[in-house]
Amino acid sequence: MRGARCEDNTDLKVARARIARSAESFNCDLLPLADPEGKQIQATKTDQFQPDKAEGHAEVYLFGSKPETRRLLEDLKCLRIGRAPSSQQ
Repeated sequence: MRGARCEDNTDLKVARARIARSAESFNCDLLPLADPEGKQIQATKTDQFQPDKAEGHAEVYLFGSKPETRRLLEDLKCLRIGRAPSSQQ
């Protein structure tokens, strides 16, 4: 849980509640299944979620905002509805 992450997800102040829920979920739901006797796997602590390093920012764009995606969606409509594909209009 210490691997490299996107810089957008490294702020512990923002992610603290999400991290706490993830650790609690692991400890309550997965740990009893994976190690019923509790001898091999230790409970997860929130400080174990600190990343080793942060690398760049995520590229976020709206689906369908790129020309290639719009053409793909238009061609999909052609297959489903029967209109001429965008390349033939």
